[in-house]
Amino acid sequence: MRSFTSRNFSEFKNKASEYHFEFYACAIRSAESEKQGHAFWPDGRKDYQIVIIEKGYGFFRNSPQGKAVRVGENNLILFCPGDYQDYWFEKNSNTIFYRIHFSGTQVPALLQDCGVNITKRPFYTIKKAGSVRWYFEQLILLNKLDAPTKNLLLNSLTVALIYNIGRNLSGAHSLSKSYKIRRAIDYITTNPAEHHPVAFYAEMCRLSVSRFSAIFKEATNTSVKEYISGVRLECVINDFYNDRDWTLSIDEIANNNGYFNMTNFYNKFKEYTGKTPGQFRKYITKNRD
Repeated sequence: MRSFTSRNFSEFKNKASEYHFEFYACAIRSAESEKQGHAFWPDGRKDYQIVIIEKGYGFFRNSPQGKAVRVGENNLILFCPGDYQDYWFEKNSNTIFYRIHFSGTQVPALLQDCGVNITKRPFYTIKKAGSVRWYFEQLILLNKLDAPTKNLLLNSLTVALIYNIGRNLSGAHSLSKSYKIRRAIDYITTNPAEHHPVAFYAEMCRLSVSRFSAIFKEATNTSVKEYISGVRLECVINDFYNDRDWTLSIDEIANNNGYFNMTNFYNKFKEYTGKTPGQFRKYITKNRD
């Protein structure tokens, strides 16, 4: 079993003891496997629900009168108790999404502590949805076990998941406030290795550079440069996990994701993860499966 990459387990176990909430269910689903392709709760549910789209897209409606919004990959949807829910995934969309349910009076404090601002729900952009997949896999496995410490472990792992989500949020923001820069965000996410001036993205969104930069900062809580750096680093981390046989060197993986100044890359990586690329790669190799 791979250990947590950003914090050790004991820290999450201690953190979990600060909160009291109930874990209900967790799943990784595909649109093709869904028995019920349409989730409709006009009066909301009694628990909190997080839906993360790793691949493909879904359609979400915020109110009975609202228009359905097409939400693509690397997006997170947070539903609080009582929130109107109306969403669906098309069967032929090859969509893969995660879903988790939990409740408790201290959940708002937990979310806030993890950097998830629930006042800006329901839509958020996450840097790379696949980075949280392992947590979902472990929760699913753990939930099937019959162990005395099962509930504590579920709580600990759920806290770790939500912390990881908060770490990977690209500045929690509503789609309604960021639609003007959506094309730029989507382009950066799918083409992280490309290098362009801010004017390139501003023109893409039909905005002046100053206006684009201001909206981007408000929507993502970071600058364009830092946002791109974060996306690239998450891609590097993802490639480290996928290249378990070390077929590519660290420099090759960095180059593939847009880093050509290795001194800058090593400094950025250590600042982001707390480890050098070599230490991080050895760590995940040692602790895999």
